Amino acid sequence: MNSILSSRLQSKTLQCTRRMAQRYLGLSLSAFSEKQSSSFQHEHTMNLNNNRNFSTAVSKIPDHHYEALLAAHNRYDHYTSSAIPIGLEMTMDEAAINNNNKVSFDKILILISSCEGENKEVEKKGEGAENIDEDIESNEEYPTDPLLSRQGVGKALSIARLTAKHAYQENGLTPDLFVVNPLRRTTMTALLAFPQYAPGMIKEKAWICHPLCMEEANGKVSDFVCDPNELKSFFRGIDYSIFEQSFDREKMNTLTKKPMIESKNDLLQRTDDFMNWIKQREERVITVASNSAWLQSMCGFSIDYHPNDHGSKMFKDGELRVVGIKFRDENVNDQEIERIVS
Repeated sequence: MNSILSSRLQSKTLQCTRRMAQRYLGLSLSAFSEKQSSSFQHEHTMNLNNNRNFSTAVSKIPDHHYEALLAAHNRYDHYTSSAIPIGLEMTMDEAAINNNNKVSFDKILILISSCEGENKEVEKKGEGAENIDEDIESNEEYPTDPLLSRQGVGKALSIARLTAKHAYQENGLTPDLFVVNPLRRTTMTALLAFPQYAPGMIKEKAWICHPLCMEEANGKVSDFVCDPNELKSFFRGIDYSIFEQSFDREKMNTLTKKPMIESKNDLLQRTDDFMNWIKQREERVITVASNSAWLQSMCGFSIDYHPNDHGSKMFKDGELRVVGIKFRDENVNDQEIERIVS
């Protein structure tokens, strides 16, 4: 019975995903041909119950960003170990079981990194150039705040298959809230990956764009953010009020100024602040969509992440992880921590 229900939900979810891709990108259904989808088939057939690393991603990213974060953390050390929440990575089926275990976990976070944007297509053309960054930035084809590429849409489609199979009410794992950063490719990734809960759908949930959920200024032209009013007209139904209140063209990448570089310490503080914001929310199962560098900062430093070596790993394009969160208090001692992570 559950398998039949799951199959029907997957079919409906993919139909929603196709319609949303057409809405935001103007893609024809041929963009989702069997030939294109077959390249992701090995990811769809993964045994999720026996494999914690159930990423839908394929690309590799260097770890120099983590080294810079670690150096900033060791230098400034604005954290207190007693305040860092405990996080346990789990499969979606394990999360469904633990969703009812409110003693061990206060929150279930479904983390998803942005799928490939149109900027990557231009970057691939520039491979081999001596000054690739300068060459790319001066390229008229290089997009600011790009949408998803066709390959990015394909990856989002593979995630939609996974979420349709595991994230629904009868299975015990229904997201209560979606939080996205202001970048359009990130928002599109989340909308296409969870179309059944998108604004305007029968099962719609609350969607919030949060400025703490991104790198504020990383020097990348592709990460220039659009004006909140433009985003509101493009992604109707998403709450941009928090982003509007904090939007400051002088402190972040925008379409009207040259990029700046923020300190890693600022990034660490922001992921710390975001976890405090999550703690204050009433929702239990929260989906958070952001870029890989921000997610690495949160998992590597703002969460006492288990298994220990997984939090420091950079998210790949279109990677999904599920993490059970336990906020520390006077009742969470070493024995309790050992019980949670074991």
